[in-house]
Formats: sequence, C-alpha cells, structure tokens
Amino acid sequence: IFLKLKEMPKQDEGDIGGAKKLKLLFRKAQNKKSPELILKYGLKLGKRLRKDKEHGEAVDVLGATLLVQIESHGEEHPDVATVMVALGDVYESDGNFAKAISYYGKALPMQLEKLGIDHSDTTKTSLKLAAIEMHQQEYYEKALDAYRQALDIKMQNVGQEHPSTATTLVNIGLVQKQLEDYPRALEYLSQALGIRIKMLGSNHPDTADCVTHLADVYRLEGEYDKALEYYEWAIALREPLVSKSKTQARLTGDSYFNIALIHRREDKYRQSADAFTHAAFHFTHSLGVEHDDTVDCLAQAKRANQLAAKHQGTVDAETAI
Repeated sequence: IFLKLKEMPKQDEGDIGGAKKLKLLFRKAQNKKSPELILKYGLKLGKRLRKDKEHGEAVDVLGATLLVQIESHGEEHPDVATVMVALGDVYESDGNFAKAISYYGKALPMQLEKLGIDHSDTTKTSLKLAAIEMHQQEYYEKALDAYRQALDIKMQNVGQEHPSTATTLVNIGLVQKQLEDYPRALEYLSQALGIRIKMLGSNHPDTADCVTHLADVYRLEGEYDKALEYYEWAIALREPLVSKSKTQARLTGDSYFNIALIHRREDKYRQSADAFTHAAFHFTHSLGVEHDDTVDCLAQAKRANQLAAKHQGTVDAETAI
C-alpha cells in the first residue's frame, strides 16, 4: 500500500525527526515491503504529522501501517494494538473523540491479553481511554439535557407525530447509545422510526437512517440476529437510491461492513468475505478505489477468505480422521 505523501516545508537540517526525512524513510520501508520498518517509520511519521496538525495525512500513514501489520501478524498482535493507539492519538488531537475511543477501545483488550495488565503500554492506553471517556460522559450528559428540553418544546408546538420531533428522538437515542444505555436508545429510536414510517414513508432516506441506528444498537448489545435483520432492511431501503446518491452508496457500504464484522465474530468467514466485498463495491462507487475504507475492505475480504480456507481445511482434516 503506497501513499502519495504531501511535500512539507523545508525542515531544519538539525531536525532529525523532520517530516520530510521521515516520509523518505517511510517510502523506503514500503519499497522494501518490510513490516518492521513500516511500523517503525509509520509510527514516527504519524506522530510527527499529528504534532504538525496534519491529521488527515497522519491517519493515511497510520492506516496503511495498520493494514501491513494485520496482513503480516494477524488482527490480535501487539503491533496492531500499537498502531491503533497511535490512530486514537491522532483522532483525539483532531477532536474526534468518538473515533479515538473506538481505536483505544480496540487496542486495550489486545494489550491486556498479549502484554498483561501491568505493562506500561496497557496502562497508558487505559488512562487515555478513561480520560477521554470522562470528557465524553460530561459532554453527552449536557447534550442529553438539551435534547430533552428541545423535545418538550416540540411536543408542545408541533406534537408527537412530526418529522422534527422524530429527529430529536433520534438525537436522544444516539446520545443514549454513546452512554451505553442501550435499552433507552432502542426505546427512543423505535419511537422515531414509527413516526418516520408514518409521516415520511418506509422508503424515505431518513427512515433508512433510523433503521441503521437501531441495527447499530442491536449489534452493540450483542443481539446479532436482530442487528443483521435491521442492516439488511436498511440495505433494501437504500439500494434503489445508490445509483443516484454517493451518500446512500456510502451508507449501504457501512451496513455491509457491519454485517461482515458480525459474520466474522461468529466465525462465518465466507459470509464475512462476501459482505466485505459488497462493502468495498459500494465504497468504490462513493469514495473511490484508492480510499482507505475501500482498500481496508478489500484487505479484510482477503483475510476472511484466507480464514475460511484455513477453517475448511481443519474441518476436512477432522472429517478424514
């Protein structure tokens, strides 16, 4: 995976960690196809770009580094966790706390399992996650109060069965999801879905959005059969719009991606590979063939097919015995 890296302003020759030099070293590591060197210089370059507030490019570099580590070591390797933490640092620096929590949250269980609870890297990630979640908790609680006040006003002014009321119910449901109060999230999102179906129709994009939000909550709750049902419903609603809207194509790709994750979690690798491939198709249409999400989906599909073949080989061997 090769990146077109932007040229940086000339660095002080004494600055041995300058972005220009690190970009050169990162390119050389990519040319050598060395996972160890790509990790070394990808982390250094990502950190430097983060400090220079070049967050988008830092994500590109670290994303490419992450894919190489996954392809080389698998998804549960400490080096994979290290890159995920670096990506979390970039998103935190950029103010995207939800993304930061996502990457820290994925990295921490790996570090706990592979490095142990007392390892310094595990401790650092745990502290980062705790700090940012505390900040998020305060933010979401304030948002929840504001949305509840807005809901009271809308109920008085336009009534319950109004698209604007449904939007506020969705917002409350999404905040409850972030607070991990999944039963309340389902309650508010289900109310919103009922209003949107009645007022906007079953085939409206806003209705599809609500169905997708419900699928996300069911997935987080671990109700995978219900989540698959709702993701497939959302896809059916969006498919007629995909050819006319890149946004709908992107959202359809997201649903396929989440379906792939569920199948992979359940060791259904062939179904997972198929869903990743569908996601890549829609991401290609909406984002382009070279976009990180498209590249990631294709790599995930390849990995899932490899796991499917390995699993089938194990089954065949056991059957032969």
